[in-house]
Amino acid sequence: MKYLIILGILLSFSCKKLKLAVKYYVKSCPCDGPVQQSDFPQEFLEINIKEYYQKLLHSKGFTIDTAEVVHYNLQSLPIISLNFAGERAKKKLLVFAGVHGNEVGGVLAIPNLLDSIYKEKEHYQDWDIQIVTPINPIGVIHKSRYNQHGCDLNRNMKKSDETEIKLQKEIIDKFKPDLIISLHESPSKGYFIFPGPHLEASFLLDATKNLENSGIQLAHEDYFGRTLKNPGISNTNKGFIQFLNKIVKPEALDDQLKKQGIASLTPESGWNSMDQKQRVDAHVLLILYFLRNYEISQISEPTGKRK
Repeated sequence: MKYLIILGILLSFSCKKLKLAVKYYVKSCPCDGPVQQSDFPQEFLEINIKEYYQKLLHSKGFTIDTAEVVHYNLQSLPIISLNFAGERAKKKLLVFAGVHGNEVGGVLAIPNLLDSIYKEKEHYQDWDIQIVTPINPIGVIHKSRYNQHGCDLNRNMKKSDETEIKLQKEIIDKFKPDLIISLHESPSKGYFIFPGPHLEASFLLDATKNLENSGIQLAHEDYFGRTLKNPGISNTNKGFIQFLNKIVKPEALDDQLKKQGIASLTPESGWNSMDQKQRVDAHVLLILYFLRNYEISQISEPTGKRK
């Protein structure tokens, strides 16, 4: 019966859609290296990687370390870890940026986030914050979703031997965050969030409403073209995508976090916009809202599923 259901799904797909589903859901390493994706139109925001690292290294108020160095051909690039520890720290936030190298809105958001936290550090003394960026530096400089081995770093989190995936897991185990926010982009028209495990729906509604009041355009559809019940909040915990995830089991980051009981959130800005506010500043605004308003008591039952 199971195989008949799978066959029915496959038959309902066009050949092109089937190939995309296999590429993005089934194969964790579908390419030979950091190739650019050509399946969807995308506007690339430019990033000067040398200037980017200089901004990180000169950030005020943060302890700065090289978490790892990755290599490709003659290129060697670091993954930077930045830490801010408030005097009354009782909550822990971990931020990942640049897991997919072609989604640079989140990567570019980090220097602005660091600056905002430092300038208003008195508001964040209850937090211990760790920010790791870019997780996939080789992908960033090649404008590729994939790392130097052609692997998607948000797949096969359980068994993968990829350096960047192992690093994420090690950081999570050592830092023991209460909340993880992993910054992404997608071909959506507007900004939306994938609620991961253990976040209250009412708090997420307040967070997206704050974004909208700040001038951020919320998505009314996700990148599958499905209407969002609440603008700006994905409902992939229901219907076909949930069913597909159960069959394929892509083992994304939030699959691991659900098992560990860690709250998580994956914001997605729309990569077809060239508006800096919509793609970069939106991530900063969302994280600052969480830092100012999130309490550990707002942990709830799982409410969503990652792409």
